[in-house]
Amino acid sequence: MCDPLRTPSEWFPDCTDEALEPHLHWLTPRLISPVTGRLILPIQSFLVRTGHHIILVDSCVGNDKTFAYFPHWHRRNDGTFLERLANAGVAPEQIDYVLCTHLHVDHCGWNTRLVDGRWIPTFPNARYIMARRELEAAQAASGDDEERTYDVNVLPIVEAGRAVLVDMDYELDGEVWLEPTPGHTPGHVAIGLKSRGVGAVFSGDLMHWPMQCIYPDWSFRYDTDPDQARRTRWAFLEACSDNGRIVMTSHFPLPSVGTISTPVIILVRGSPAAVIAEDADYANPNGGAAPYGNLTQRPPSGAGLPLVWRCQSAIFGGFLHLAGGGGLGVRVLLTRGGLLRAAGLLARRAILGRVRVRAAGGGGVSPLISAGRGRGCGRGGSARSSACRLGKGKPG
Repeated sequence: MCDPLRTPSEWFPDCTDEALEPHLHWLTPRLISPVTGRLILPIQSFLVRTGHHIILVDSCVGNDKTFAYFPHWHRRNDGTFLERLANAGVAPEQIDYVLCTHLHVDHCGWNTRLVDGRWIPTFPNARYIMARRELEAAQAASGDDEERTYDVNVLPIVEAGRAVLVDMDYELDGEVWLEPTPGHTPGHVAIGLKSRGVGAVFSGDLMHWPMQCIYPDWSFRYDTDPDQARRTRWAFLEACSDNGRIVMTSHFPLPSVGTISTPVIILVRGSPAAVIAEDADYANPNGGAAPYGNLTQRPPSGAGLPLVWRCQSAIFGGFLHLAGGGGLGVRVLLTRGGLLRAAGLLARRAILGRVRVRAAGGGGVSPLISAGRGRGCGRGGSARSSACRLGKGKPG
């Protein structure tokens, strides 16, 4: 485990102290170091057992690799990753597939290991599934890469004949498939999984931090196409919110596996007040929402409302105007059956009198990733699958 490296605004240029302040009570100490104020981003890999295959999703940092900008990764000699694999009852030779969400250094490092001065596949019998577009982008950037990521983590796999280049929507079988999620890198993919009606997804670097559920527009420092990454993140959150699909994240601190849920904006017809409630069914016994929207008024204890986000609202010409904590002003289009969007804020359901407006995404409630299993969307397949977390470190 290593010390956090950068502050939130260094990793996320759009992040501000004003946006963070209402959330510090749950961000600290799991996600932000109380000593340095720097962000904690673990690095994680996942082992998946289906009825047919043993699959590794991403492979963390690896040993003996050269890192100019991350000295704590530089030429590591740490057996923890392979030890955890062994503790899960799997030898490297037993891995059938390695699925790479993308080819950044912290996701493909254990693809190879150094033996007698040569880089060889760590998992000698595995097929390494990579999006063709991602490999081409990594190859094109290799001349400017001081860490030689392509040369040491990818090229040896290709030369050994273990690489399988596929489209970004490739389906391995009825249980496991790729989902295109470009933006962080050109060929970034999420890994979809379904077993016995339960849907799951490995999100890779589609999002690095739970605050990106609240503010999907926040880009990450190393996003190659920030605008595309934002669009992808919005679409992902909208697709995965409130349906029980299990999201397995690469860099969220433990618990890093859970489901995405959203708050609810409850409006009272004829009233300028609004509240964001954690419970979709929260309302007054008389049928109206409690008007706890005044920015200076705290909800009563036990009201079921988050204390970190309160807002006022007013309806003007079909638009809902919100003013939130820290002075954030947002304008969202309110349409029946349509999407309720805001700059950095989403709400799943707006209730205006008896009219319900369905929407999707995150909001000012924390955390939005909650541990647990659920039923979700995805594709068919009935064989039993399981996943366990392997690698863990704290790079940032």
